Amino acid sequence: MPDKAELLASSEDCLEQLFHINDFSYGIQFHVEVEENVFLKWIKEDKEFINIALGHEGSNHLLKQIKYIDESLRSRILFLNKLFDLLGFKK
Repeated sequence: MPDKAELLASSEDCLEQLFHINDFSYGIQFHVEVEENVFLKWIKEDKEFINIALGHEGSNHLLKQIKYIDESLRSRILFLNKLFDLLGFKK
């Protein structure tokens, strides 16, 4: 992570998913738009790739993380709203 960065979000598989350095510089390593149905579709469609990348239980490992999608939705929406405000988008 860059010097002076503040960590805002992490997970078991990616310790640095969201950070900021100041009010205008953010680093993002996740899909803010993902909901449960999209996550499940990705796992189903990309099971072979996932298991190659994460091992033969890779897709099962990701399925165990499904509970965090709904829990993090509010935080992701707040983040997007702040980002849109900073960029001057109207709601």
